[in-house]
Amino acid sequence: MDNVKHSALQDQWGLYYFVQTDITANDIITVLDAYKLASGFVSCVMLIPTIQITYLGAGWIPHLRARLAALDGHMSIEKAWTPHLQRRDNDSIMEVIADCRGLTPKEKQLANKTRIWLRVICISDLADIEGVIIAWNRLTGKWRAISARNWV
Repeated sequence: MDNVKHSALQDQWGLYYFVQTDITANDIITVLDAYKLASGFVSCVMLIPTIQITYLGAGWIPHLRARLAALDGHMSIEKAWTPHLQRRDNDSIMEVIADCRGLTPKEKQLANKTRIWLRVICISDLADIEGVIIAWNRLTGKWRAISARNWV
């Protein structure tokens, strides 16, 4: 029982750090932004904790997401970076793949690694202007999107 109590206290303090306005909170927001880029989500990863991100490693943010999901909760973070969808009917590539039940964790991981190498987040980053076709040259392994973000 003590273990459950301590775990709940750790989670409470972990969530508390997100709502602070000091240097620690800013550092956590920076880490959360990097996690979001690595996950490929457009939505805040703390806002939809029920979609599991099994293709990234374990850590503090995935743990807090799991606790939020267990509590049927979510968290909106104002200062977090949010990529913008470029067109109507656009979507995050990895939000769709992460929520797909027919893929293995390894397939999701490979899809995410490919997405990171291509430097894309949304379908509009790959598709043509009409959003109908993905040009073949973008899938050969030689094309990469031009991006101002640090994709290291």
